Amino acid sequence: MIMKHSTLIFHGDLPKLLKHRFRGENNIQYAKDRPTSIKDVIESLGIPHTEIGQILTDKSEIDFAQNIQDLDEIHIFPCMPPVNLRIPSLLRPGTIEKTAFIVDVNVGKLAGLLRLCGFDAVTVENQEDEAIARNGCHENRIILTRDKELLKRKIVMFGRLVRNTEPIGQLKEIITLYDLHDEIKPFSRCMHCNGMLAAVTKEEIIHRLEPLTKKYFDVFQQCRSCGRIYWPGSHHEKLQALIDAARK
Repeated sequence: MIMKHSTLIFHGDLPKLLKHRFRGENNIQYAKDRPTSIKDVIESLGIPHTEIGQILTDKSEIDFAQNIQDLDEIHIFPCMPPVNLRIPSLLRPGTIEKTAFIVDVNVGKLAGLLRLCGFDAVTVENQEDEAIARNGCHENRIILTRDKELLKRKIVMFGRLVRNTEPIGQLKEIITLYDLHDEIKPFSRCMHCNGMLAAVTKEEIIHRLEPLTKKYFDVFQQCRSCGRIYWPGSHHEKLQALIDAARK
């Protein structure tokens, strides 16, 4: 008996995300020996469904539920910038109206940089993947992680397997992918707790300032959530340079 196969053709950087035995291959022959959804097939090869932007067969677009037994040649494309999550698609009928992230600990520094740019980015520590996935779904947040298994969970609708290993590169990756350049609002959110900042007079917080800060600075902001105080100190120019680099 001759075994029938489907040909899966991976585009963009998807071949780099495949399991080690397939890593770098564009075309993979997959045995059609049992009914399996194309989503389960793709994820069995190592790629989370969140990384897929479009699936085509015979020039027709299909969704994740299609049975592999009914398909012969399948072209699988990554999410390509700009990804607009406010517009529903065949693979993601849901939408995100407000840009918000939940950041896994394995890309923890990225959260602070996103907050520096004014984005709502909560962090998670000591949480199981199930809890992270559930919170991301309930709060309608994009999950940012380098954990493939987390993003393979069925409940996860929006997520990104962060490619870059350096925090600044990760920030640029996310801003470019979701075309967030016009949404950047520098120094509007607390880098530590994610709360919003508000202007505060020097007189209101002077009892909390160090002598040199009292002497040389007059403009302050305070986090509405944790009370942390911010001012344009020596670090300000460095942080502004990071924001400028992310905009490019």
